[in-house]
Amino acid sequence: QEAYRHSLRLSSGYHQTQVYASWAIAIFKYRDLSEYDKAEEFAARALSLSPNDPKTRSTVHGLLANLYERTGHYPKAIVALTAAIEADRELNSWRLIKQRQRQLDQLRKKTKD
Repeated sequence: QEAYRHSLRLSSGYHQTQVYASWAIAIFKYRDLSEYDKAEEFAARALSLSPNDPKTRSTVHGLLANLYERTGHYPKAIVALTAAIEADRELNSWRLIKQRQRQLDQLRKKTKD
């Protein structure tokens, strides 16, 4: 927690975006389900700081899609994943688009079951 606060004091602008996104990812990967609301909050902060940056949108929406899928919020996961794919198109990240499209297809199947 202290490292998080210190990293925000040292950074500004786009770097804060990266700090929030990194912390959201770390919480998702290394913390339990009860802390996912904090990851979602940090992701939202990252998006609010750099809403027009496709790399930020790709990273954060991809994270949110995984978070929502893991918590069973499939409709929200579909929306987030669709936003990530749109950002990936701006970045010409074709491999990532293909991977996320497969994930999107699987999510859509889950909502039909």
